[in-house]
Amino acid sequence: MCVHFGFVDKYNLYFDPALVFYQHQYWRIVTAFLYYGEGGDEIGFEFFYTFNMIIFSYYLEREWFSERTVDFVWAYFLSVSALLVASTLHMLPFVAVELHLVFFQIWLLYGTSVGSSKRLILFSWVFNIGLASIAYYYSIYGRFTALAFGALYHFLENVLPTWSISRGVRLFRTPDFV
Repeated sequence: MCVHFGFVDKYNLYFDPALVFYQHQYWRIVTAFLYYGEGGDEIGFEFFYTFNMIIFSYYLEREWFSERTVDFVWAYFLSVSALLVASTLHMLPFVAVELHLVFFQIWLLYGTSVGSSKRLILFSWVFNIGLASIAYYYSIYGRFTALAFGALYHFLENVLPTWSISRGVRLFRTPDFV
């Protein structure tokens, strides 16, 4: 919101690995997840994404990560790390929308309370990669990466350990030091 009211310039907020690691501008790691970009009603966009992120997080923590808050924080950490790596490979200056999409995808795959179906999951891919990327000029790469990581997290954390060939190994298991 500070960008929209003119307090801060968006060029002081974007994520650039060279500025972070060589000029020690570490705030860019955090601010890249706080700016949602320019859309139609920009302030409405920020409230929409922030509200949905809170709702997705609430339902995931209440239903799926119940009594496993550390696992929930670890899922956030893995998502943020994956998006920062993707941002360095392909210049994604702001990744707030992508973080929202990671948890949207995880919420759809876990979501038992909303009765989510396979059609909703397919709709999320078609809408977010196709229509919204064209309409709002978001990066298709960023959206695809976010949705793919959400699906990969769900698969490696919940589906693969149930197969007999994996012997119950969880690749994204929360480390003991956390």
